[in-house]
Amino acid sequence: MTQQRRGSLRVPGGRNVIADSRTTLDAPLHPIAQAVEDSLLASTNAKAKTRRRVVVINEGVKIPFQTTKTDAEIEAHFAPKDDTGDDTDDNTPPGHANRGENPFESAVSRAVAAQLALLGVTLPRVSPITAPQPMKALHGYPAARRTNQHLKLATEIDWGEPQDGNALLSTRIGRYMRHIHSKELTYAYVKEHESAFRILTEVLGDKATGEVSVTDMDEVLDAIAGLPKHYSKVEEFRDLSIPQIVWKARQLNVGPRMLNSQQRLVTVLRTFFIWLETRGEVRPGLLLGVRLFHQGKDFGGQRDWFDPAEIRLMFDVKKEAAFFVPWQTWGLRLALFAGMRQLEIAQLRVDDIQNVEGIWCIDISPDKSTGKRVKNQASRRKIPIHDRLINAGFLDYVNQARAAGVQRLFPDLKPGKQSCSKKMSCWFSVFIRKHCGIESKAKTFHSLRHTFATLADRSEIRDEHIMKLLGHDWGKSILRRTYTQELDLREKHHQLHRIQFPDVKMTPHAPSRYERYFRIAYADQTRQTRLDAVFGHSPRKRAR
Repeated sequence: MTQQRRGSLRVPGGRNVIADSRTTLDAPLHPIAQAVEDSLLASTNAKAKTRRRVVVINEGVKIPFQTTKTDAEIEAHFAPKDDTGDDTDDNTPPGHANRGENPFESAVSRAVAAQLALLGVTLPRVSPITAPQPMKALHGYPAARRTNQHLKLATEIDWGEPQDGNALLSTRIGRYMRHIHSKELTYAYVKEHESAFRILTEVLGDKATGEVSVTDMDEVLDAIAGLPKHYSKVEEFRDLSIPQIVWKARQLNVGPRMLNSQQRLVTVLRTFFIWLETRGEVRPGLLLGVRLFHQGKDFGGQRDWFDPAEIRLMFDVKKEAAFFVPWQTWGLRLALFAGMRQLEIAQLRVDDIQNVEGIWCIDISPDKSTGKRVKNQASRRKIPIHDRLINAGFLDYVNQARAAGVQRLFPDLKPGKQSCSKKMSCWFSVFIRKHCGIESKAKTFHSLRHTFATLADRSEIRDEHIMKLLGHDWGKSILRRTYTQELDLREKHHQLHRIQFPDVKMTPHAPSRYERYFRIAYADQTRQTRLDAVFGHSPRKRAR
C-alpha cells in the first residue's frame, strides 16, 4: 500500500527534509521530518477559536476589542515589557505570521527550526518575502512562488488588528470590493469580481474566514466548472442560486464556460485569499497554484488571417458606400494598414493624430483623465500613418472632426457597461458573414492584426520590427531591455512602407457625408454644459 506525501520542505542552506515521492505506509519518514509534518498538519487543521468581546482599562483608557485570547494572555499582552530591543515574537504559533510575512512559509520555518533546535542546530531567520523559495503547499494544491509583487495589494488597505480568522467572509469581501470600486476600474473587471464573490458566498455561505478549508475550495472549483455560459442572462437560470444553476445546467446538459473564463474567476479568488493570508485570517495555501489551463496551449482555437481575396471582398467601393458611420470605414483601414487593436481604434482622440519630425503618426498611450487604456507597457507607441491612408483622406477626416469641436475621433463609440470597441466588433462579425460570405468563426476583427503581421512577415520584415509596430514585447533579456535602442519614427515609417499590402480600392473622404454625424456628436458632447447654463450646476460623471 502506498500513499503520496503531501509536501516537500527545504531547510535554508540544507537539503529536502520531506521528500515529495511515493512511499509505503510501513516506511516512516525521518524523525525530524515526521515531527515537522505532524506539527504543521495539527496547526493548520485546528478549528478557529471562539471570539469574545473584551474591554481593557489601560492607564485610565478604555480599550474595547474582540479577541480569542484568554485573560492571562491579555494581561501578558498589556503588561510592561522590558526594553531589550528585540521585537521578535518567538512564541508565535505555526500558521500565524508576523506582519508582512507569508503565513505558510513562517509555519514551515518555525516548525523546522524548532525540531532542529532539539539537536542543537540553529538556523538564521530568513524573510520569505525578501528571499522567496519554491515550495509545495500541504493543502492539496501546489503552491505558487510568491514575491513582493503578489502581496502588493495587501499593503494598500489598513486592515487594523488581525482577527485570528473569525471575521466573516461578507465583511472582508465588502472591504475588498470597496477598494476595487475606488480604483475606477473597468465595468467588466468589477463585474468579474462580483461574480467570483457571488459564487464563493452562495456555495460556502457566510462563514468565518478561518473556517474555510481545502474541501470548501473543492466545492467552489466544482461550481465554477459547472456554471454554463451567460448564466446571469439566460432566462432558465434567473432567480436561482449558484448551486441550483449548476444542478439545472447538468439536467439540461448545458456545456460549461471556456477554461480561460473559469481561470479568471479562480485568479480573483486566489488574490483575495492571499490578501487574507497576509493578516493570518485564513489557512495558507488556498487555491495557490490552481491552473485550469496553460496560455500556450490551444484550448479554444486560434484566430486566422484574411487572405488577399477576402481583403478585396471587404474593401469594396460599393460596400463602403453603405457604411453610415465613419468608424466602419476608417476602423477597417486602420486595423489593416496600422495593425491597431480595436480598442486602440475605438478610443482614439483627435489630439492623438500628431506630426512628429515631419511624419504623421498616431500616439497610443494611456490617459486617466479621458479613460484611455492600453493593454500593457509595450502597447504604448507611436505608429506612422501609411501613405495610402493619407491619400484616402484620413487627415482630412481628422481636420473635419477637429473643426467640428469634438474630442473623440469616433464620438459614438462611447465607453459604458461594455467596452467602447464592442459595437465595432459586433458590427464587423455581421458584416463579413452577411455581406462578404466569410463564415469562418476563427476570423474576427482581431484577425486584421493577424493579417498585418502575416503580410509583414512575408515581406521579410524582421520579427522585432513587426512586434514594435504591433505593440508587443519582443523580449526581456538584458540586451533588449538595456542596450538595444527603440526604433525611431523614421525607421518605423520605413519598415511600415516595406509591407506589401494587397491592392484595394478605397473611397476618398467626402466631408459632406459626415456633417450631420459630427453635428449630433458635438451637441451630445456639450449637452451637460448647456443644461448647466439653463438649470444651474449639477453633478457630472467622470470625463470620458
